[in-house]
Amino acid sequence: MKKSILFFVSALAVLAACSNSGKQESSKQTTESQSSYYQVTSDDISITKDAIYSVTLTTEDTWQFVAENGDDVTDWLVLKSDKQALTGTSGVAQITAVDSDSSTITITIDSSKITGFSSNGGANLYIMPDSSSIVGTGDNHAHYSETSAKIGKYVIPKVSVDGAIEGEVTQEDGLTFIENQITFQFTVDGEEADSSLMNTKAVKIVLAEGDGYYTSDYTYSDQGLSTKMKNGSISYTIEPEDLQITNSGYELGENGGGRNWSEIGGDGNGHYHLNFKLSGLEYNGLPVSVETFVADVYCYGRTFEIDDGSIYANDVAKWSTTAENNTPVLCDDYTDDLIIDWANGFDASKLRAKDLTLTMKSQYGDTLTLTAGDDFTIETKKNRTTIHVNYTYWAYTPVYQTLTVDVAKKHLTWDEVK
Repeated sequence: MKKSILFFVSALAVLAACSNSGKQESSKQTTESQSSYYQVTSDDISITKDAIYSVTLTTEDTWQFVAENGDDVTDWLVLKSDKQALTGTSGVAQITAVDSDSSTITITIDSSKITGFSSNGGANLYIMPDSSSIVGTGDNHAHYSETSAKIGKYVIPKVSVDGAIEGEVTQEDGLTFIENQITFQFTVDGEEADSSLMNTKAVKIVLAEGDGYYTSDYTYSDQGLSTKMKNGSISYTIEPEDLQITNSGYELGENGGGRNWSEIGGDGNGHYHLNFKLSGLEYNGLPVSVETFVADVYCYGRTFEIDDGSIYANDVAKWSTTAENNTPVLCDDYTDDLIIDWANGFDASKLRAKDLTLTMKSQYGDTLTLTAGDDFTIETKKNRTTIHVNYTYWAYTPVYQTLTVDVAKKHLTWDEVK
């Protein structure tokens, strides 16, 4: 049964009339422009194939590079978010020239050494010299703050997965698949990828790590992708004999036994949620990003009875506070904690303070929205989020009586089948 979801939690907050005092808002620090330190003085590169590319950087006056020929600067290659652009790779980017006064360096990028990109599909490529690579000269005693600058882009297909893998296990038939085919769709700049540039010879699909199981508990016989690419897509099929539970080396007794699909296996109720990973594809000599898809297997047969309760630890989100009488008071110097215990199946580990909106309201309709990071912070894990409200409200009027907590669902995940 699909669980209904309420994306806000309301809590009452008593705000006593206290002496009036203003509260300053903090301002965000802006990042310095790249021109404060260096400029990209070469043309934009476009990494579209297995080749050598060159980038030149020149520092502004009173700055110079600390670099030598042969230095590996692969980790300088980043995305716009400053996230590393490449995965598990070194030796891709090297400094190949440094001028006499260390104001200009040339970086050579060998795309044949790239083993993986961190983005799904092509992206703009930036360079961000590390904190020790640029220093001030002369009377400039300032410190270089890591700053990224665009040097071009790389072009690889974006991978999307259509279809589903869903199976069931019964005592009579064992494992069968209700749906067993998915389609990998490859697009470049929104258009179908060129099938003539796709190389599937080294492709592999493996069972990947996930919650609630060990990969060593299973054997998976990958039959490989079809080498035929049609309309920018490749189909993939799983058969029951491809996916088996291992016996982990234990010998079976005279009466059989051993390990098998179980009504209490997987999540404890016979639901096996398995991750698979596609890797090894190349497009025009460049690696295509690793893509993950899911197979769900249901083993039916468990029956149980419950009295006055739920089979889940929580079937709805519950909130509480550390305040006396469970009622926060904001006109004091103490931090108030609001605690959300999420329902079973929810994962709040990736929530951020900016995903929450805390709004105070008076009985006459006056409202005040608290600022994330300044007025409150959060600590969060999979099944519990604690909101630390450090905002102090010293005022005669208005008197805010309710505090509403709205949670955006962008970084909140849950198992919809529960």
